[in-house]
Amino acid sequence: MNPRTDYSEADTATARAFVELFIRHNDAFQFGIDSQTPPDEELRGWISVTNHKEADGRSTLGVTGINQSEAFSTVAETIQNMGLTVVEEIDEQRSNDEIGEYHAEMMVAYAEDGVNTEWNRPMLLVYGSLSPEVEEACYAAFGQQFEYHNVRNHFVVAGEGLTADHRTQLSDAVSRSREFFEEDKRDVRSSIHTADLL
Repeated sequence: MNPRTDYSEADTATARAFVELFIRHNDAFQFGIDSQTPPDEELRGWISVTNHKEADGRSTLGVTGINQSEAFSTVAETIQNMGLTVVEEIDEQRSNDEIGEYHAEMMVAYAEDGVNTEWNRPMLLVYGSLSPEVEEACYAAFGQQFEYHNVRNHFVVAGEGLTADHRTQLSDAVSRSREFFEEDKRDVRSSIHTADLL
């Protein structure tokens, strides 16, 4: 997940579906920028606010695989099981000067507005890690009311009834916590206040 992407600019249901893919398959995604990922083995996800020619003006999410057929198939099956509308699929052999011959796969999809399903619930997408200290602050603020997930370089608070006001509650819980260094508190609170509410 790209920390420079403003996920709140995307259609809400599609943005939530994208985050849900990372909740369910976080470990499957391997980006070329990762130090342990070879350039000829990659599975990455992305979201586009701009119009895909087949999406009727909706935002789309995509998954692209390079020599990752098994992981790609698992994520693609999840996209279909989530009820998303698939608008483009690629499954072909390609060649590149840097990595040579490779198997390329791609799926692009979107979620219908207001789709009634368990994954289409409000989410707070916060840049940073769900460290034990942050998780403790989440439980101090909300208890078992919401779910808490670590997804790549973000953490997610998700559940029905989540609103923008919960940012302040979580920030206050971090502020009251004795588990953080002061500088860390400022960073975490800043991330919470700038988090995307989907």
